[in-house]
Amino acid sequence: MANKLICKLSSLDGSLPPTASPSFIYRLPPNATVTFQIEAGSPILTENLHFCVSIWNGITQAPKQYKGCLNSFGHWICEVNFDIPGNYNFWVENLNKKDDILKGIKNWIVVDPDIKIGGRSLPINGICMQSVLPRCCGVFERWYEVLTHQKELGYNMFHFAPMQEFGSSGSHYSLNDPNKLNSDIFKAYDNEEKKLKALENLLNRLDREGVGSIIDIVLNHLSPGAPFLESCPNATWNLTTAPHLKSAFELDTALQNFSKALSKCQIWKFYSKNRIDSQSDVNVLLGILRSEVVNPFKIHEFFMINLDKAKKEFLTCQNNEKINDEKMAKSLSERGIEWFIKKCCLKHQGEGRFLTEVIPEMIWRACNTLGWNHEESLQKGQKGIEMANLFLMKRCDRHIDDIMRNLDYEIRPKIGQTITWDNPLTKPNFSQLPNGDFCVFNGYINAYKKVHKDFADRSGWHFLRRDVIVWNDCIKLRYGYKREDCPEVWDFMEKYVTTMARLFKGFRLDNAHSTPIHVSEYLLAKAREVNPNLLVTAELFTEDINTDAKYVKKLGLNLLIREAIQCPDPAAMGKSIYQYGNGEISSYGCLEKSDLYNESVLGINQEPGSLRWESTPIPALFYDCTHDNDPPAKKRTPQDSLPHAFLTGFTNCAVSSTRGYDEFIPRNLSVVSEKRIYSAPVHGAQSISEVSLFDDIENPIKVYVEYAAENNFKEVAIKGEWDNWNKKINLNHIGDNKWAVKLLFPKSYDRKEMAYKYIIDGRWLADQRLRLTGRGSRTNNVLKIDSSVEVTPGIFENMYTARKYINNLHELLAEQGYDEIYVHQYCEDVFMIIRHNPIKFNSYVLLARTAYRHNCNHVNVNNVRLPGIVEKIEFIGTLRMKPIRFDENSQFINGLKGVLDVSTNLSRFCHIFRDNKENIDVVNLTGIPQSLVIVLKTSLLPNIESALNASYSRLSNYEDFKKIFENLSLQQINHILWRSNSEEIESSLIKRETYKLSPTKSFNYAGFGGFVTEVLPHTIGNHLDHEIFCNLRKENWMIDYFLTRLKNNDLPPEFVQFISDHFGSIKALPRGIVPKHTAKSIFLLFRNLKYYLLRDLYKESELFSGEDSFVDNLGTSVSQFWGHIPSSVNHISKYTLSAGLPHFSVGLMRCWGRDSMIGLRGLFLCTGRYEEAKTLIKTFASVSQKGLIPNLLGNGNNCRYNSRDSVWYFLQAVQDYIKQVPDGASILHEPIKMRFNENGEIIQENEMVLPLSEVIQNIFQSHAVGIEFRERNAGMALDPHMSAEGFNIKIWLDIKTGLVYGGSQFNCGTWMDKMGSSAKAGNLGLPATPRDGAAIEITGLVYSNVNFFGKLFNEGKFQHKGVKLSDGSFLAYEKWASRIEDSFEKLYYIPEEKSGLPADYIKTRGIYKDTVGSVKELSEYQFRPNQCLAMVFASKLFEKSHAISALKKITENLMPGIGNGQLGIRTLSENDKEYRDFYDLSNDSDDKSIAHGFSFHNGPEWIWPFGYYLRALMVFQAEKPEFIMKCLADHRKYLENSPWMSMPELTNKMGRPNKFACPAQAWSVSSLIEALFEYKKLIKK
Repeated sequence: MANKLICKLSSLDGSLPPTASPSFIYRLPPNATVTFQIEAGSPILTENLHFCVSIWNGITQAPKQYKGCLNSFGHWICEVNFDIPGNYNFWVENLNKKDDILKGIKNWIVVDPDIKIGGRSLPINGICMQSVLPRCCGVFERWYEVLTHQKELGYNMFHFAPMQEFGSSGSHYSLNDPNKLNSDIFKAYDNEEKKLKALENLLNRLDREGVGSIIDIVLNHLSPGAPFLESCPNATWNLTTAPHLKSAFELDTALQNFSKALSKCQIWKFYSKNRIDSQSDVNVLLGILRSEVVNPFKIHEFFMINLDKAKKEFLTCQNNEKINDEKMAKSLSERGIEWFIKKCCLKHQGEGRFLTEVIPEMIWRACNTLGWNHEESLQKGQKGIEMANLFLMKRCDRHIDDIMRNLDYEIRPKIGQTITWDNPLTKPNFSQLPNGDFCVFNGYINAYKKVHKDFADRSGWHFLRRDVIVWNDCIKLRYGYKREDCPEVWDFMEKYVTTMARLFKGFRLDNAHSTPIHVSEYLLAKAREVNPNLLVTAELFTEDINTDAKYVKKLGLNLLIREAIQCPDPAAMGKSIYQYGNGEISSYGCLEKSDLYNESVLGINQEPGSLRWESTPIPALFYDCTHDNDPPAKKRTPQDSLPHAFLTGFTNCAVSSTRGYDEFIPRNLSVVSEKRIYSAPVHGAQSISEVSLFDDIENPIKVYVEYAAENNFKEVAIKGEWDNWNKKINLNHIGDNKWAVKLLFPKSYDRKEMAYKYIIDGRWLADQRLRLTGRGSRTNNVLKIDSSVEVTPGIFENMYTARKYINNLHELLAEQGYDEIYVHQYCEDVFMIIRHNPIKFNSYVLLARTAYRHNCNHVNVNNVRLPGIVEKIEFIGTLRMKPIRFDENSQFINGLKGVLDVSTNLSRFCHIFRDNKENIDVVNLTGIPQSLVIVLKTSLLPNIESALNASYSRLSNYEDFKKIFENLSLQQINHILWRSNSEEIESSLIKRETYKLSPTKSFNYAGFGGFVTEVLPHTIGNHLDHEIFCNLRKENWMIDYFLTRLKNNDLPPEFVQFISDHFGSIKALPRGIVPKHTAKSIFLLFRNLKYYLLRDLYKESELFSGEDSFVDNLGTSVSQFWGHIPSSVNHISKYTLSAGLPHFSVGLMRCWGRDSMIGLRGLFLCTGRYEEAKTLIKTFASVSQKGLIPNLLGNGNNCRYNSRDSVWYFLQAVQDYIKQVPDGASILHEPIKMRFNENGEIIQENEMVLPLSEVIQNIFQSHAVGIEFRERNAGMALDPHMSAEGFNIKIWLDIKTGLVYGGSQFNCGTWMDKMGSSAKAGNLGLPATPRDGAAIEITGLVYSNVNFFGKLFNEGKFQHKGVKLSDGSFLAYEKWASRIEDSFEKLYYIPEEKSGLPADYIKTRGIYKDTVGSVKELSEYQFRPNQCLAMVFASKLFEKSHAISALKKITENLMPGIGNGQLGIRTLSENDKEYRDFYDLSNDSDDKSIAHGFSFHNGPEWIWPFGYYLRALMVFQAEKPEFIMKCLADHRKYLENSPWMSMPELTNKMGRPNKFACPAQAWSVSSLIEALFEYKKLIKK
């Protein structure tokens, strides 16, 4: 099943994600579907958003609109099927409130065609193409014969050079009429219709037989004698249609006159000779040209302005108009008047001497647009004209330098030549047509990047500068910038391309880099209208891969031509194979992509497969040698033809060759002058018999057996053990001293091996070139019965046998999924290339030694480690040339005489031995010659392959796999996936840490999650050289580590056994693919457990429905914190909650009362994990004393009670439990086994058992009468940093206001609990944020809980109405709540208008105090986020308008970085003098405010209160719902890429990482889950 593609578009403009490289493109297979997404809260997202897509064709086309839809989280989802091949342009657009259409960024993608050949689809990377010259095929009647011969060599596509009427030069690429087929070729047909029909019939016949065809399309030019140019003078760049070329024409004329004089030996300064003998002669000629041609030409006269005349015209042409073009007006304001005059106000440049003028009206418009008065305009306008003139003068100087440089390039190759009329010094750039017009030749400019411009226009003055390398048989066509400029040309060429598109399966765009891109766009669009599945390839010589990418996207190119023959050395060849084959050089076994890392806004599905749509390199059509390049025989050595073809053919992309390569032609065949024809196959050879060895075989396996030798024999036969050596089977003589037969075996014989022997003229022998078995006279050949690629052993003069094999193999590799390629170079010229099938575990291996230059030395290469066991020796070949003189045939194209020795007998060149530890074969190559190729097929041991297939099948099927782990608990998942280093050390009894890759690098987690967080990012880019994969390739240490962790840990035995067996199979794999399969397996295991966690363990929650990936990831993070740690086991539960990892993981510091109670709702209630929530509540209830719960739990025996807010969070957690859990109030009756008596002493388990309701009442009652005590064991041992006064705990109730006060300037009893520890800086023993008095969030919590339990009493679910006060009076909970309501706004709100409050302390008005009643009054007015907590807990206390105003100020001051990386909310406003934007625990300075991390809560940005900020926004509807998701965009991105797969405790300013904070913090995760829980409820409403 095909993977589903996911693409998350930019939240700002709807653009595609940035490509992995500027040279990459977004590309799709035929008929692909992509799910586009925009995350909720994105600025571009509105109700009117549409996805607009059109096939780009260079002409106006109405886009197709897709509405898309919003899911329950507000994410926009739009599924688009790209069912038509070509290049697409798409964007998103919406309507604003004014009904204006707002368009996002336009995106370009390419959809490949579905190439149907012989009724079946051919993958693009399976193309094996051959270029042929039509003239060399001879008359059309012999074409089928010529082409069929090549078809039988495995070519599945032909590329034809143009076959239209040629011009006078005879070049295939200089066409006289592109709308007429060549009369010399199609002699038998008397009209164009018959020619086209004959061609169509041939192409259809070839198609039915399995070969497609493409043709060169020449759009740039026609031959000088083309009738069309006579009839349409506007079609050329001549001196009438392009008068700016007159300057170039006059220079060209002067140069040609000089060349004529030189050819006649009339240049006396050049010693009156006409031959160039040296570089010194070149230098002399350049000097003469400069002094006697270029300088006297006076180029400046064609461009300089007559200043007096221009200024006078400017003075007399005043107007009041402005520039209407907004874009141009903006550029004018940015760049100035001088730029504008140069850009827009000059005319007649280059058209003649002293003709250049300014356009004064335009200058005045510019002045008016810039807002200048009359005087300014006169002054600056005239100054601008002067500067423009100066610019023109300097530009002319640069042009002269360019002319001389280009003349040097043109003349230098003439060294050793005589200048004549036919061999001029410089090529003429202009030609005179019969109608008298002088027009420019076509050509190209090296590395030309301005693809949107025609190089003949005036923008670059390329013909004047002599930049263009011209072809003197091609007249450049002038299309203009739109069809209306010259409709005759557009219509003429449209007929040409549409006719060819109807006939051929594809185009090769000739000289595409020099064709104006808008022309190619239009004509390709017209071609695709008649043939939507048109394959388009092109040659581009931009020398810039980024420019190539622009071409590919704008034109919808499917393949770019790349040339292996241009590689200067073997290393460059290896790099090209790696680059164009999307290969790997670190190891074979590519990492598979996973939907765990697909950037989707949606959660994971039950089955894997939704992958991120990634950009890819531009696909290549990789030629071993093109038809316009010299072959290896001339460029390297003839014998390099064999390894060069195999290296190219093994590349994972479309490949091609040229006719003549396989015959070892010594030079390329000229497209201009080659008149010889290709030879046709030899007739008269016998057909090959098929001999059935068994009766009535259906669909037999055909095995080809052949014998070839340089000697002549009368009879060749074989006998074999298939019939116990009884029947002699004669081979057919098929010519060239070759005999062959096909043996037919039933399918039951597949992969069996049979011994056999040849009988040559009655003499028994074994062919030493083939695989052998036995010894001495009992030596036999081995026949492996296999339906794979056939090989023809023997000795051959050409490369046909080798070509047939590599072509057939190339197509097989593409069709059967051998998509992974690994390239390794052993020494200067020895390669190993592996093509690996990740599904079948099979590989094809190429070992090749190149022959770039002659080297008679044989080399040894040892320890060549194969990717498996050798299943079959596929091909062995060497190539040498016969030492005879080459005689070129005058009629037929012929090549050198080669000796291609094809064999399957590997022992001639190497020895294979088995590595039983790794279960692979190892090859030692011995004495291998140049031009050796060996192809081996490898596979895994059958038992390993079958075991892996079975276990992968189960891992990939969630319902099946779940059967062996469906009863896993949250704590068991915690062990399997997570565990920080300290947790692992303790739980393993100090036997094990997290896995160490090196002394300095360990995984963050001991479980599989540690591997996942490290490896997932490396699947993008396939970083197989990473140390993790190097570790896995070396040994099984990492796998054994993971397996050891699973044993003896109370996990389901079947689950443990399955994982052990599966990874046992992986350990038996070849080391090269161990990383791939380890990663694949752990990813599958992880996603199954993640899915189980989210959809099964959290099934009571509606939040985890799979509609939001951020929610899913947060839900996964929950499992990191709940687990079994021996030092934290208490009398209630073995399992406890870690506050954060890795710092709060074990012992006393693991479980915090405040953190646990704040986190309880998000971690357990919102996830539906009610039992864990109940356990946590009962645990802390059991250790409550003196009206408090402990801040630090430890193991429940040595708790610390130094926080005054934790108990109120505890009560809030109970409240949340009752509200959210079905029959939640029943928890009040749960028996609580108290741990301590009234004196704080540990008691027996059942000595004091109270219902939870009584524990709660005791808490309320204790606060009602006041709490005052000194911490147990107070002193240095308990807290070395606290002063003696700090251990004193005091909390009291203000009866009048209902507020609970507490704390002092010596301790910090709220969550902002940093205690100073630097004696050097003077903050030792001082709390950074004491927040004594009635902290606003505690007041909110008190109100929330007394109000809730008062109502619960009225409902009969709580037996206590209120509390007794210290004076003996009674205070009902309802009354307590109403007193807080009455006093809250008066005590906490800081009004906008000035009042009696101390102005010196107030930095911001319209907010709420952080506390009241503090000894340090300034702290009351510090702008902190704690008011958000109170708004959530007790919204009724707040005046709505005041709360909304305060929230806006919080957004402005504490959350200024929304959308710019800010994750947490600032703990103090930046306008406070105590604000510091970082936390540095290691700071040992004497700065009191930051030393030893004193600024912990004075500026750094905390995540958990940020969640309450979001909830407060929703409570008071201060922002639209989409604003909530906008605020979470950075959190989503952070969590996707977090190496801890969690949310951090805090960050420095604007989200900058803080290394001292926990990277995984429970309450950070919890508060975000709560916010999203409330968001979904809000959206649902």
